[in-house]
Amino acid sequence: MKKTLILDYLILAIVAVAVMAMLYGYIKYPAAPIRPVDDKFLDKQKKEYTAEEFRAFKTWEMTLFICIACGIPLGITKAVIDEWLKKENK
Repeated sequence: MKKTLILDYLILAIVAVAVMAMLYGYIKYPAAPIRPVDDKFLDKQKKEYTAEEFRAFKTWEMTLFICIACGIPLGITKAVIDEWLKKENK
């Protein structure tokens, strides 16, 4: 199964970044999402944020979505390759 070692490390790295991003968001934005309302940025608890904090939130949100969007297809690809290699080795 050494043929998929690079893919294993890539998936591990993406999962690690996604987990760290989730923890960061859970701590930093407990009442997410932050949304623009009139000329303010508010979360679910009506706490106000600055435009800079809103941009930071959107960056965090995008990072999380990219990790998930990359991780799922890579995980499926890994599973397919592993099955294919098992059949090849029989």
